[in-house]
Amino acid sequence: MKDEILQVSQASIAQALATDYFCIYYVNVNTDRFIEYSASPEYRSLGLPTMGDDIVSFARTYFESVVHPEDQARFLEGFVKERIIASLDEHGSFAMTFRMLFNKVPPYVNLKVTRMIEQEARHVVIGISSVDEQIRSRQAYEEAHHA
Repeated sequence: MKDEILQVSQASIAQALATDYFCIYYVNVNTDRFIEYSASPEYRSLGLPTMGDDIVSFARTYFESVVHPEDQARFLEGFVKERIIASLDEHGSFAMTFRMLFNKVPPYVNLKVTRMIEQEARHVVIGISSVDEQIRSRQAYEEAHHA
């Protein structure tokens, strides 16, 4: 059994976990360069660049068109490099929830930034996953109990 575990590569584990995410980006914090690690067909249909030189500028420019209008101001206020770095330093991660314009009923998504496990932690991973079912269930529960 131990040999089997050792034979499993980190890449195959990462690929298996990636199925839970609309997209995953790998980012060099020193340079802000990013590359898309994986993306669902639904996410790819948005036509966003798969790599670039400035992740924050990319997100603020392109996500403005794919974030629900009611959530855009909060997204733009929150997705600022200084805030992200401060949250990483204090909590080890940065997260925010908003709606994306994928479908007729925009799903709630969670964007999470996590440091790579490295000695100097110069890279982060950004993942966007659906939290739509949980949020809509909570909203329905709250509406039913406050009516």
